[in-house]
Amino acid sequence: MHIAGIKNLFKKQVHSGSILNKLTEVIPDTKVCKGLTELDKKLFAEYLQMPRYKMQITPKEIDNLCKFDGNEFILEAYELLTRKLGLDVNIRPKLFWSTDMNNNIEAAFQPLNNIILCNAEYFPNLSKKQQFILLRHELQHYIQNMDILRHEEIGEKALDRLTTNYIKALKQTHDLIFKQYPIKKAVENLKNRGEDINFINKYVELFKAKDSKGIDELFESTGSGYRQELTGFRNKIIAERGLIKKDSALTPKIQQNFDEFANTGYYNPDGNLNYAKYFNSKIEQDAILAQKAADFQFSKECCYMKYAKNNFSMRLIQRKPLKHLNKSILLNPAGIPRTKPFCPDPPDKFQALLCLLMTNLQQKCHLPH
Repeated sequence: MHIAGIKNLFKKQVHSGSILNKLTEVIPDTKVCKGLTELDKKLFAEYLQMPRYKMQITPKEIDNLCKFDGNEFILEAYELLTRKLGLDVNIRPKLFWSTDMNNNIEAAFQPLNNIILCNAEYFPNLSKKQQFILLRHELQHYIQNMDILRHEEIGEKALDRLTTNYIKALKQTHDLIFKQYPIKKAVENLKNRGEDINFINKYVELFKAKDSKGIDELFESTGSGYRQELTGFRNKIIAERGLIKKDSALTPKIQQNFDEFANTGYYNPDGNLNYAKYFNSKIEQDAILAQKAADFQFSKECCYMKYAKNNFSMRLIQRKPLKHLNKSILLNPAGIPRTKPFCPDPPDKFQALLCLLMTNLQQKCHLPH
């Protein structure tokens, strides 16, 4: 849709002086092309970044993919995406259904266990396009984490941080479960989630004895084993993708991602998403661009600008203006459906910790490869 058509939509749906109207204002004195708007400028800036995320997926491959339905589509989409991204089966994250995820989250990459969790209640109800681009979004977070781990110096720091976070999260989860339920029910809960029975029995013994020092030592011992596994995974990544030297031009970006991963939190105290924080996050901007590139390729459209403007227009047609819309659309003008953020801090922390923590997720309902 051309700019005049978009302006007509604004007049019908958006009050005068809004950010949406500002996006259609013509930039004065442009030397390259007359009549360029802020929307053109922002979408062109996105277009210039698209080659970084292009996966060489052909329209025929999309047509073949869409012949599948349900779980088959999800698995085939994952196979296609990971193959195009050059992710070997030995290092790529595994897919799991999860019944423990907060209702605000459709999918999430969890670096503690190198998995992508799909909300068993909501993810199957999404359209094929939404499932495809959500998987791509989470795979970009995996790539960010993978680059951190294979960095010469930052990778060592990441091992320390992930191990510390693992121990902390594991302790918090057990503390919550044993405060929430009687011991018998808490044990049954952990067994059903696949936790090692020997670890559970030892924890119960120390818990009954109120031996806090012993509990700390138990978790530290578990953390040591986790670090060994994580180190082995890091070595696999380096063998497959190479070591990123400390003097690499990639170092500043990797350091920035490493710092952001430690301070991720996009929710307000009332549980609503803070769109400014979400869209201004560098790790989310990176994943959203990857998501948009996947959406563009899934659309089989030839021209990115046409595709992006059409998406922008459809967003206005399909959604009533919300309080957050004016702010979020300035940061996300192409109007790609927003994936739920990586490692959020939702109000229901009990469910979130259960989702993050279970040490033996292989007993969950794994989507087989």
